Order: sequence, then C-alpha cells, then structure tokens
Amino acid sequence: MRVARSGGVFGLLRLVWRNFRAMGWDYLLGAVLRAFFQLRNQAAEGSGPSTTDYAAWRSSGDAWHAPRWSAADGPGPKISVVMPVYRPDLGHFRSAVASIQAQDYPHWELCMADDASGDPQLEALLDELARSDDRIKLCFRQENGHISACSNSALELASGDYVLLFDQDDLLPAHALGAVAKAIGSSPEVAIIYSDEDKVDETGSLHFDPYFKPDFDQTLFLGQNLVSHLGVYRRDLVSAAGGFRVGLEGSQDHDLALRVLEICGPQRVMHIPEVLYHWRASRGSTALANSEKSYASVASRRAVQEHLGRMGVSAHVEPVQGIPFFNRVVYDKPVQQCRVRMVFLLPDATDSGAIARTVRQVLDNAGDADWQAEILVSRSGRADVRGLTRRFASAPWSARVRCLEVQGEQDLKDHLAKLPKAGTDLVCVVSVPVASCPSGWLSELASVAVRPGVSSVAPRFLGPIGTQCHGGIVFPDADHACHAFEGMPAGANPMSRSSALSQRFMALSPALIVSRPRTWERFDSSLPLDTKWSIWAMMLEHHSAGSTHCWTPFVSLRVGRKAARRTGNLMDELDEVQRSQWRALCASLLPDPAYNPNLSVTGDFLLRVGAGAGAAQSAGQG
Repeated sequence: MRVARSGGVFGLLRLVWRNFRAMGWDYLLGAVLRAFFQLRNQAAEGSGPSTTDYAAWRSSGDAWHAPRWSAADGPGPKISVVMPVYRPDLGHFRSAVASIQAQDYPHWELCMADDASGDPQLEALLDELARSDDRIKLCFRQENGHISACSNSALELASGDYVLLFDQDDLLPAHALGAVAKAIGSSPEVAIIYSDEDKVDETGSLHFDPYFKPDFDQTLFLGQNLVSHLGVYRRDLVSAAGGFRVGLEGSQDHDLALRVLEICGPQRVMHIPEVLYHWRASRGSTALANSEKSYASVASRRAVQEHLGRMGVSAHVEPVQGIPFFNRVVYDKPVQQCRVRMVFLLPDATDSGAIARTVRQVLDNAGDADWQAEILVSRSGRADVRGLTRRFASAPWSARVRCLEVQGEQDLKDHLAKLPKAGTDLVCVVSVPVASCPSGWLSELASVAVRPGVSSVAPRFLGPIGTQCHGGIVFPDADHACHAFEGMPAGANPMSRSSALSQRFMALSPALIVSRPRTWERFDSSLPLDTKWSIWAMMLEHHSAGSTHCWTPFVSLRVGRKAARRTGNLMDELDEVQRSQWRALCASLLPDPAYNPNLSVTGDFLLRVGAGAGAAQSAGQG
C-alpha cells in the first residue's frame, strides 16, 4: 500500500531520499521502528477486522458521523469557500470545484482568485465555471503575489458569515458543508471549526494517512497546525485579524488561525471528529512529504514565535530534533527561581537498592534548583528507613533528603493531602523506579509547570528497548483508561497524532509529575481508591475546572522492564464497586477531548471497528 501510493518502488525511494535529506538519520531510525510497530499490530490482528487498513475501514460503516444540516433546521449560515488558484492541474482543479458544487448544503459561494497564472486554458475554464454557476465568484490578479496575497483577493469576494479555506486540487465529501452548518447551528458563537482529514492519491480514489485529531489543544497547536484542513472561520474575525499575512507563505493558514485565536479565545474553537477534507498528495505538495516545502516549516516557527510575542510569553521556538516541520516551544523560566519539594513514593515491592538508584538518578540530574526531598517508605515494603538513610550519607545533597516511614496506603494519601502547605513553588512526585534521567530534566518541566493555567506536567517514559510506557492517560469510554502511545516507538505518529509533540491530556501518569502545591488542594485522601487512582481523580477535577495537564516528550526518562510492561486497560485493576465509582466520577467529562471517537477503545490510536461507531452523535466536542 505504501509503495503503491508513493508511485511505485522508485517513487517510494524518492520520498525516502527527500525526507532523509531534510531530517537525517533520525528519520530513517524512526521509519524502521514505525515499520516494526505496524507489522506487530498487523500480526496481532490475525483474522479479525483490521484496525490499521484505513481504506477498508472507510467503507465498513464504523466511522463516526457528525449530524447533518437538513431543510427542517431552517436557513443556515452562508459559507464562503475561499480558493486561491495558480496554474493547477486542470483535471484536479475540475474535481475540486465539482466537489463544492456537489455539496448537499445549498448556502455556499465559491470565491476564486487567479494569481496571474498566465494560462489561457485555465482562464477559459474559470470563465466557463463562473458563467455556469452564479454561486461562483471570480477575480484575476494582475501580478503574481503568492498564496497569501492571492487568498486575500479571494477573501475580498466573500460575503458569507463564515469562510472555509480550500486548496485548488483538494476534495470535500458531499456532506462536509452540511456538517459544518449543523455545528454552527448548535453553537452560534463558534469562531473556528476544524475537522479530521485524510489524503488522496493523484487519482482521487485511494484514501490514506488519516489524521483523527483531538479536540482543540492549544499546546499541540503551537507544535503543528492542528486546525489545518478543514478550517472554517467567522468572516468578521478574519477581517478583524487582517486576513492573510504576506511573508508567512507556506504556513499562512497557521498564522491566520493563531491571530483569530487571539481575538476569540480557545473556548470558541470547535472540532468535528469526522474526515471532512481530502488532501491531494501530489508531487510538490506537503501532503506527500513535509520536506517538499521546507520554507513552510520556517514560516510556521515564525508565526508561532510572533504569536507568543503578542501574547507576552517569553519563549523561543525551535524545530523538533529530527522532525523539523514540527515546532518546540522553549519557555524562558530559569529553574533557579523555583523552590521544589520532591516526594518519592515507590511501590512496596521496590527494594532499598532500587529506591537508592532512583533517588540518585533524579536528584543528581535535577540541576541547580533549590529542592528538598523526602522518601516515603512503607512499613510493609521491602525497604527500610535506616538502610536508605545510610546509603545517602555520603551524597553531597544528603542534608536535603529525609526518609519517612508511612504505615500504609491511607497514611501515604494523608501525607500527599498535606502538599498544599509545602511552602514551595513546585512539587515533584516520583512513583516508579527510574533507570536513567537526563541532565537538567527539572528545568524543562518546571518551565511548563509555572505557566498560567497549567496544573501539572509529566515527561515521556521509555522502556529498555525505547518504546513509550508512561505519559498521558486517555479515556476512550467509561470502561477504559489507557497510557497514551503505550508500546509505541518514541515519536510515533499513530493515525498522524504525533508523540513527538507536547500536548494535553485529562490526566497524566503519576510516574513523575511536577505541579504547583495548590494542585494538591483537590486531592481527596478519603476516596476508596488507591493512591494512583486518587491522583487521577484529582487531575480530572482540575481538568473539569479548566486547568491543563501537559505531557512533554522533550524530557525522556528510562525505566526497567517491570515498570515498562504493557498494562492495557488500567480499569482492569479495579473491582466492580470501584469501577462503578470511577464511572460516576468521570461520566460528565467524556468523551475524552484528547482521544478521537474514531479510534479504538483500547487506547492504541488504531481504528475503532465493529462497535457501531457510525451512529450519529452530537457535533463537535469543543
């Protein structure tokens, strides 16, 4: 399949060579790991329904469907489809326009601006289209201005309530505008709407590489253009933002979304979790290979950098190592300004040697922070306070560490409940044995943890062979809770959701978390759940109140085989009474905004099959 859609063996080799030149050896290593991961998934499926064959899945009826507009809904909003045109493949261009004309929603106009193409055939075709359909508006620019200027010319033709950005060779399914109109009707104040997307080959018949997006995640949006296709904006806000900026070509839509977002705020962004846009993967398009347009990556970083500047955020934007078309935001907050309280609460089965190794790894690499640490040792565990104290006697930081004995689970939870009175700027909790820890890890996590609205932050944990194990937690439904990206190679892109980017989750693994002390004010030590689940309950409370839990792959810690073993559905740890209590606790928070309803309940970011996912549900999750 990959070979076929890339233009045969030689086409695939050209694609690999282009990406290798842009990204180097990291690209090849990542490609090999992803190939092994995909083969493992295919082998595990056996003869059951495929969770990896997107082309077959599209026709299976398992896709999530957003509600559609109907005449019974009354007059809907007018949607202006904005299309810049410059020397397109005429066959692809005809198909693109035809996909607009085939929409089952009638209240639209197509606004096209030709960017001085100088092509008589194209000019004749444009005139023919405009004469045949009075919903098509047309202008011809006298000089070539590139995509931003051309898009602004098309915007000047628009009279709709909303504008939809559309490329000259892409395709919309016939129900796309109807789904958008219904979403607007359900939330009239919505400012930005975006949907899931996929890619089509040159013929328009083979669909591949779907991106099943999360609901709007401002952290992820700084790393990549999450809105992208299909992107719909209130026209008055686009005008207020000044339209497209010349000089940001290649990421002009990312820049526009950032500037509109500054006006409306993230609460007015809606996600429709359905593929409503088909991106043509033709030669020269970033749909085929991000390395095709490297200038787009530079423009994206500039757009994000300038957005942060306008928002008064002190930070700089870098390309992600090995994946330069993604962004990394590095916040300027020296850890030396923070007082940190470290709390180690490792499992009872952890012996003194493993605890000592973990403490040394964490503290030796913490950098110059002003920290104090305490190690909570269970009386029923394998370690003892005196033995641990002796092990640290010669450490240069021994005076800043104390070992405390706890009587059991409830005593441990009571201790955590006192953290709001820690008298420090940050609290760091460590709950798994750590094999290795990068130098300066605390500075990176602290720079995120002190951001306004952030409740807690967690790093990426890798097992012995480099696969991911601890990080964010996803809740596919009321009966499942899973580690995000578990078992996948670092930086994997399951269904295009990249684990190479910082992003938000409703909860994080307590393997290692950094938070403000006030975060722990919501920790309920009386919950009839163990410490880990009580921490997750606390995190869900913060999520419900609008706070953010950030996961970052830019700090990677290593754990041993035991801590890295696959856990699958974490709710299998609960008895039936606890399951019932947990369902009640999280019922109002589902569906999980970090996990698309088209993906499997096992939390592996593969396709959901055989579960009746195709039934229509309420549009947009916000």
